[in-house]
Amino acid sequence: MPIFTLIILIALAVLGFYAIRRSAGRSKQQLEDDSAPSQNGRPPRQVSDEVEREPDADKRRLGAMYSGNLGEYQKEETELAVRVANEKFGRTLDYSHRSIADVEAILGGAHDYTLMGDAKDTDNLVDWAEMFGCYIATVIQKQTGEGQLERDHQDLGDDSYPFHWKGETIFPQSWCHKRIFEGPAHDLSRKYKTEILDRIYGPTST
Repeated sequence: MPIFTLIILIALAVLGFYAIRRSAGRSKQQLEDDSAPSQNGRPPRQVSDEVEREPDADKRRLGAMYSGNLGEYQKEETELAVRVANEKFGRTLDYSHRSIADVEAILGGAHDYTLMGDAKDTDNLVDWAEMFGCYIATVIQKQTGEGQLERDHQDLGDDSYPFHWKGETIFPQSWCHKRIFEGPAHDLSRKYKTEILDRIYGPTST
């Protein structure tokens, strides 16, 4: 082996040894600093194992969505809707846009129940409209970071539960009430697409 090549190999080995020593002696903060975007165009170092994981961050963000005078009420009703969906219907409401289809299926079944001549749980079904309406409001808040639920509306009166979002007012509890008692003409999936998804993502044909 030529002497020059041998010298290069030895030099690389020495540099590699000191690079390892230097990295091992760095603090956590220094390692995290290395992961910042490079100023010379080279990709940043990967130190994902050094980054703190926060599995509850999403839960805390969801909790922060419950605001205003009805925050606690909305939280309780939303959690009740999630529990009922899971325990009674085996459906997991995960606060996603897609979960509105599960709410539609549940309330569609509730409407079918009202068509039975001996259906007597009208008050209970009104409660369902209330809690699933709160769930829809919470989904909007979680997915967009906006929205405020209130109890009364200046035109529709007391206990109409308006939800103010992006400069407009919608009534998720009324959506649910109509779906239960008036039927498929008030399909929640279509309503949610028109009122919410089309405003977020733009109108689509589906």
